[in-house]
Amino acid sequence: MSEQRYKGNPFRRVSYIPPVDVILSVAFKQTKNLRIKSSKRRISREEKIANLERERISTLAMVITEKLERIINQFPWIESLHPFYGEICDLMGNIDKIRRILGRLGGIENQIKELERDHIARLKETEHPNDMAEIRNQSNGRMASLLKKAKGDVNYLIRVIKKLKTVPDFNVNYPTVVIAGAPNVGKSSLVIEISTGKPEVGEYPFTTKKIIFGHRDIGMTNIQVVDTPGLLD
Repeated sequence: MSEQRYKGNPFRRVSYIPPVDVILSVAFKQTKNLRIKSSKRRISREEKIANLERERISTLAMVITEKLERIINQFPWIESLHPFYGEICDLMGNIDKIRRILGRLGGIENQIKELERDHIARLKETEHPNDMAEIRNQSNGRMASLLKKAKGDVNYLIRVIKKLKTVPDFNVNYPTVVIAGAPNVGKSSLVIEISTGKPEVGEYPFTTKKIIFGHRDIGMTNIQVVDTPGLLD
């Protein structure tokens, strides 16, 4: 997670989070395109194949770990969030669950690197091309299986970040009034009456489905007014 503070909604800087299936598709496509490279020095066919299989294992590991690292690093550092965004994050997702997920992704990243080292070491123990291919297939299968275990976690982050990106920018320097309460009690009407906010108003519960900001000048002071979806508890 990034420790850098972000002006405005910090979740908007999170770019595309690829699903696990997309990560694997990209990774395997890159390994499939690898070919035996020519060498200035004369080496045996077996050594050329060993180099290719080593590169295939390393490429798969590199693509997967880079994707995981990007997901982890671009996510805002939870401890550095302004309390407003921290509360919003907890309401729209679950901060503790997000922490655990990011920790698990970091653990998978380390395990992938360990699998890479182990299988490359095994390549050095054989000179038979068929055995080398089998070692690479085993490495591919274990890396893919490990990443697939994170499918639910990654999908959760995708859903949460999509919702968090819709939260308006919050100016920490302005006094703020938050209008919260049960559904269909007139919160949005009050926001329209006292601020520039334009939430949708209806005669049915849960008309407001997202956080909406408005402003009101009182003397020389600009006050933020926040309309929130109805609370059930």
